[in-house]
Amino acid sequence: MADSSLTRPLNCPKWLLVRKFSPALSQTPSFSRHVPSPTKKFDKSSTNNAHEQILKSSSPPPLPANIDIPTLRATSNKHKNEARDALGGPPPNLTERDIEIPVRDGSSILAYVYAPSDVVPGDELPIFLFFHGGGFCLGTRHDDMESNRILAVKAGVVIVCLDYRLAPEHPFPQAIHDGVDALHWIAQNPTHAHPSASPSAGLIIGGTSAGANIANGVVYLNRDLGSPAKVTGQFLGVGPLLPPRCVPEKYKDDYVSHEQNKDVTIPPEELARAFVGMKT
Repeated sequence: MADSSLTRPLNCPKWLLVRKFSPALSQTPSFSRHVPSPTKKFDKSSTNNAHEQILKSSSPPPLPANIDIPTLRATSNKHKNEARDALGGPPPNLTERDIEIPVRDGSSILAYVYAPSDVVPGDELPIFLFFHGGGFCLGTRHDDMESNRILAVKAGVVIVCLDYRLAPEHPFPQAIHDGVDALHWIAQNPTHAHPSASPSAGLIIGGTSAGANIANGVVYLNRDLGSPAKVTGQFLGVGPLLPPRCVPEKYKDDYVSHEQNKDVTIPPEELARAFVGMKT
């Protein structure tokens, strides 16, 4: 889905990125005229006073020396559960439910499915296999509930949010293996997710943050298999796909965002390092 017109501001609903799924979303979003051209050269020598002020005022407090992932996970889930309770149940034009997906070790993992409820019999809906973020260590299939509800209804798509297994209990490459197994199962058993779900209408895979990293790995591994599922598109939202040490020498002078934003990144730099350490 390499389409510059799909670029969006940070706070723009995620469903605007998938306008190709539905005729109702076939017009280029009006906000695209405010987005700089992807070919515009970034001038790292220039300064932005507002940006510098944000850096000074919003730096988070330092994390403890020993980051306790189970405690961090419990705290994160508690706040997310409270937010979901405040959000309430699904709207009348949406159905939501859990499904179980078998995986290669003989066990099964859960996925949370969002689907529009006003489907005309005989219609085929595209499938979006979604991976939540959380540094490979945090998060659940219920993350991004509000935006996924909007996406399912506005784009007319069946969203399958996977509860892939988390590090450090399940280190790399467990999450990617779970993703590949889920992708193949969904491609072969689409009606288990929803009666109108059909890979022939579209089979999109994606995620945000660590979920984008996992989704990207799943697509490459799927490609290299003898009988891959036919993936028709990707959504990779703020994915950590290129660590600084892997940047080609000729691009290193322009690769400055990590250093410029190290004090305001989400997650903080030291937590990101901890997540990567737990992942492996």
